Amino acid sequence: MDLPDDAETSDVDITVQPITAKLVNAQAQARTSSATPAGDAAGAGKPGEYRYRIGVGDVIELRIPSLATFGTPSSATAPGLIAERDAGYVVAPDGTIVVPFVGPVTVGNTTLREAQERVVQGLSRFIKNPQVNVSVSAFRSQKILVGGQVPKPGFLPVTDVPLTLIAALTEAGSTPQLRGDRVPRPLSGAAQQSAQVESPDYTRVELVRGGSRQTYNVLELLRSGDRLRDPLLRDGDSVYVPPVAREYVFVLGEIKQPTLLEIARGQASLAEVLMASGGVNQQTAKADRVYVIRGQLEKPDVFQLNANAADAMLLADAFQLEPRDVVYVAEANISRWNRFLSQLLPTLQALITGTVVDNALSK
Repeated sequence: MDLPDDAETSDVDITVQPITAKLVNAQAQARTSSATPAGDAAGAGKPGEYRYRIGVGDVIELRIPSLATFGTPSSATAPGLIAERDAGYVVAPDGTIVVPFVGPVTVGNTTLREAQERVVQGLSRFIKNPQVNVSVSAFRSQKILVGGQVPKPGFLPVTDVPLTLIAALTEAGSTPQLRGDRVPRPLSGAAQQSAQVESPDYTRVELVRGGSRQTYNVLELLRSGDRLRDPLLRDGDSVYVPPVAREYVFVLGEIKQPTLLEIARGQASLAEVLMASGGVNQQTAKADRVYVIRGQLEKPDVFQLNANAADAMLLADAFQLEPRDVVYVAEANISRWNRFLSQLLPTLQALITGTVVDNALSK
């Protein structure tokens, strides 16, 4: 396979795109945009706007310093009075707690501020300007599930602290790292054996909410540094971290070790693949004709790197390969001539040797 220098002279319906800084930046922006699905059903939201809503089973703590004047040193000494110490009230199935003097107060599906206002409203009939502090001492009503390739799979409580996707992974002991097993490897017995140890794939983390399933590239979320893109989780969500899906790229042409390379999805640059294959053959390669062929056979996408350019290695390191890509390094014209001579010289040598022998015998 040898792609022509000028795509216009080819009978194949392809367009060769030079690998430039503009192309690399556009592809990086596209990957960042895909980190959060379009029409995000999960809804990232703003952490500053998050308000926890009390649910059934939560344990509510009431602190009412003004009632300490009744001489109650602790909540265990005088029934019916609230002391300065903790007093826990479990939210009943109907969403209420029973406050002394007041009776049932509905706090279910309210924020802490709303619950505080309702308790104050009830106590104001007995105390002038009551000071009340409402908090949740035990979060039991809401939880999310984290599973898959994480050290500590299981349920995590939803609390008054905003729980995002990245925070949930961290709580499950699976802190995503921007660095990982990025080095492409030739497909061999050792590589196959090491690939059996499954590691988390943070580029395909699934968030299930109700009947909706969204896939997030957590590594791109981290790279973007935009916290607003990190989706907020809520009660009933499920997070699944799949194992790394190993894929392959093909490296052919004027390369020192043409091979089939195993890569991690979304974690292999053109420079890494070239180096893993031993590098370009400097004697036979046409350095300005390094191609990456991608897509369907009918109309593939072809990208071209001019390795002679000053910024070639920077561009090659920034250009990310995709599974099933074909990297092809074209041969130089002198390489074709050398190969022609290497095939012709043995024949000439045989003819010359035969002539010399024939002349010697004829004498």
